[in-house]
Amino acid sequence: MLEIYRCARTYIWGFEYWAPQYTEINYRGHEGLLWKTDYAKLYLEYFPDLKPVREEKFKYTGEENVDSMFLLKKGS
Repeated sequence: MLEIYRCARTYIWGFEYWAPQYTEINYRGHEGLLWKTDYAKLYLEYFPDLKPVREEKFKYTGEENVDSMFLLKKGS
């Protein structure tokens, strides 16, 4: 996240697995490689100059999983 923030000029766009709290996801039989959480919220907590532009959540068909697409703008 720090490197994404550092390299971004104006905007940060993300499309991530979403959950209200950190939740580990088994990735092809492996542990400790993939998590879901509220990444937009984490960015806003870690980088106070970021402002939310838009966020939408997309629920998987026939499942409880949700993805989050978000756009954040760097302040000056």
